[in-house]
Amino acid sequence: MSALLSVDHVGVRFGGVQAIKDVSFDVASGEILGLIGPNGAGKTTLLNVISSLVKPSGGRVMFDGETITGRKAHTIARRGVARTFQIVQPFRNLTVAQNVAVGAMFCDAGRSATAVAEACTEAMEQVGIAGKRDFLPSQLTLSERKRLEVARALATRPRLLLLDEVMAGLNHAEIERIIDLIRAINRNGLTIIVVEHVMKAITAVCHRAVVLQFGEKIADGTPDRVLSDPKVVSAYLGDRYARRQVAQGAVA
Repeated sequence: MSALLSVDHVGVRFGGVQAIKDVSFDVASGEILGLIGPNGAGKTTLLNVISSLVKPSGGRVMFDGETITGRKAHTIARRGVARTFQIVQPFRNLTVAQNVAVGAMFCDAGRSATAVAEACTEAMEQVGIAGKRDFLPSQLTLSERKRLEVARALATRPRLLLLDEVMAGLNHAEIERIIDLIRAINRNGLTIIVVEHVMKAITAVCHRAVVLQFGEKIADGTPDRVLSDPKVVSAYLGDRYARRQVAQGAVA
C-alpha cells in the first residue's frame, strides 16, 4: 500500500515548550493507525498539525504526495482530510440533519440541494442516527452526539478521517458500537487515524499503532507488539512496573 499521509520530522514548539519533537511516520491508504500515549504526549497537537490548525515549527506533512504544511485549515479539509474533536460542539440551534449538512456544504459549495441531502442521509445512516435527523443536539445522548460529529466529518466525503477520542466517556456497549462503526467505515476504503485511550479499541480496530511520550515517538508497530514494549509499558505505568513485568517475563 502507498502512503496517503506522511509526517516528516515534524516539531511543534509553544514558547519554551517542545510539544512535538522530530516525529515521523507514514499512513498507508486504507490503513487504520492508532496514535496513543499518556495524557500530554502530544497526540491532539499532532492531529492539529495534520489538519493545519497548528503550524509546525519544523518538518512537513504530505497528503497524497503533496506538501500541505502551512495551508489553510479549510483548504486541507477540502483536499480530503476530515476530523472530529475531543469536545463535541455541534451547532445547538440546528437539527441533526442541518448539522451534518454543514459538513456536506462546506466540502463543496457548488453541491446541489439534492446532492447535499443525499450526502447527509448517507452519513447519518452510516453512523446510525438517521432516525433522529430532526432532533436538536441537546436531545441526543453523548454517544449520539459523538456519532453526529463523525457524520458531519463523513459528509465532507474525506479520504482521511482523524478521530480524536471519539470513545471517551462512553460505556462498554457504546464503545463496542463505535468499534463496529470504525471497522465499517474503513471497509468502505477510508483511511483513519484514531487517537484513543481505550486500549481495547486500539487492539480491535488498528492495523498499526504509533506511541508518543513527551512529544517523541517511542514505538511504531502492530498494536500487540507496541503494547508489550517495555518503553510503552513504562510510559503508561511507570519504570518500576515495567521492570517488574520484564523480570516476570510478561513483557518481551
